[in-house]
Amino acid sequence: SWTRRTTPNVERGALPGGVEHDFEYLEQLNQRLERLSGREQEVMSAFWCPPTNTFANHPVLNKNTKHQISITTTCNALLAVLANPENWKGSAQWEETDENAVGETISLKRICMELLSHDCIKGPFHNPAMISVLSRIAPSSLLLSNKSFMDALEILLQRRARLSSHRWQGASTYFRCLNTRALLDVIENGILPPDSDLLHRAKFAAERAHMIAFDDLCRQLAFRQAEDRQNFDIVVLVFSLIMYVQTISRLPAGTLDSQTSSAGSAKLVTA
Repeated sequence: SWTRRTTPNVERGALPGGVEHDFEYLEQLNQRLERLSGREQEVMSAFWCPPTNTFANHPVLNKNTKHQISITTTCNALLAVLANPENWKGSAQWEETDENAVGETISLKRICMELLSHDCIKGPFHNPAMISVLSRIAPSSLLLSNKSFMDALEILLQRRARLSSHRWQGASTYFRCLNTRALLDVIENGILPPDSDLLHRAKFAAERAHMIAFDDLCRQLAFRQAEDRQNFDIVVLVFSLIMYVQTISRLPAGTLDSQTSSAGSAKLVTA
């Protein structure tokens, strides 16, 4: 059985209220994940529902019966396919090459068209997840000609981080992290035409996300160092760090100049 140890955070130099696990627990958890990864295709195929061209949130016993679809499960399943294409070779492909294989082979094209047909692509929760996945799978020609995707992208751009809002952004740090990942996927996969207005707006939004993330990151590190229990927020710290690292590593060279990545952000910290 797994062992779990709750250690007073004061001993580890952390703020009170957290729970820590020992090395054995984490190692066993890692081994379990590795075993599941080896059976990824076998396990996840059980959730595939051919009538809806989506993945359900529970195993599908009858493949001919419609089940309640799960957008979140479908997006996560697609990410798993992208992360381990060799595991899905022969089971998932862009579209079926054999008419007899319809329903047996997971058609990525059918999934994309199904996702694009749902209004939830415009909602704050599903919008970034769906844009992110679609940008990584579907060809740009399909997305650029799809009104639903373009409307969803416009909504994503309108939800960008704004310097004028400073510490009172309209979305939480978690949602801003999802939005930033979606923007980076759109930019990185060449969905938008070069020199288009939308591409410039996407890069600008990612730049602003970077600046706000750097500001929040420095601020939270300062709160942590000062042992300010009232203002320190580990969630804000973690997701700000993720946004900062992703924008630095994934934006095209030259998008973030020296003023944006250092001095410009430093001014925000002292504001």
